[in-house]
Amino acid sequence: MALEDILAALEPEAEQACKNILSRARAEVEEVHARARRKAEEIKAEQIAQAKAKLAVEEAKIIRRARVSARRKVLEAKKEVIEEIFSLVEKRLKAVQRESSYNKVITLLAQELIKQINSRDLGSEIVVINGPRNCQASVEKLLPSSENWQFKVDDSINDGIKARLDSGKIQALNTLTSRLRALESNLKPSFSHFLFDHE
Repeated sequence: MALEDILAALEPEAEQACKNILSRARAEVEEVHARARRKAEEIKAEQIAQAKAKLAVEEAKIIRRARVSARRKVLEAKKEVIEEIFSLVEKRLKAVQRESSYNKVITLLAQELIKQINSRDLGSEIVVINGPRNCQASVEKLLPSSENWQFKVDDSINDGIKARLDSGKIQALNTLTSRLRALESNLKPSFSHFLFDHE
């Protein structure tokens, strides 16, 4: 057997071995390719899920911020309504001098203020009561019979009485507006409840 015969006998075997190797290599390449596709799909699905989760979180944040902003605007509008009510009441109180009971109201306010100041040890201090001109006579009747008490006209105070000591130690205001302002913090929740709790 010559070399050519041996080579001719081995050639079909070598060809078959090459085909087998190529076939296995193709199968391995296809398996690696399939695994890579599956891995890519898993990564893609994971990234889509993460993106959706991030999007859901961002959407929730945006909605939450929008709700807070809307609540703030509603509260501001409610506050404006309540402030407008107090403003209207204050205007009405300042217009009290056109009412028939004006002198009586100012006299009652003066009585309270004089009583409050007179209860203190004033020594020789001079107490000056300021109030509107048209109530001067009725307020002066209330002043203690002492030289330490004086009434001075101040028409800028049209809804009550103001008192002060000459030394400046005591300054007191007893007006309808000052009383409204003192009650305001207590009244606002009631107004809010009355006006808006049915919503």
